[in-house]
Amino acid sequence: MKRTQGTGWAGRFKEDKREEEEEEEEEEEEEEEKREKNKNKNAKRTDKKDNKNKNKKKSKSEKKGKNNKGRKGKKERKKER
Repeated sequence: MKRTQGTGWAGRFKEDKREEEEEEEEEEEEEEEKREKNKNKNAKRTDKKDNKNKNKKKSKSEKKGKNNKGRKGKKERKKER
């Protein structure tokens, strides 16, 4: 608390409020920076996973596109009738 001549309790109270507001703003800025860093980390993780999936070897059936063929469901068979 800085005390200046001519200011009573109200003046000191205003200075205290200003200091508290400045501290709160600094804390909010630090939290935002932490959030941004975490976002960047998460983005890197997803990129790594995507690259792993791209680099996987495909089986012969996947290359030919036969992987999706299988027994049709009951509803699909009814539609064909």
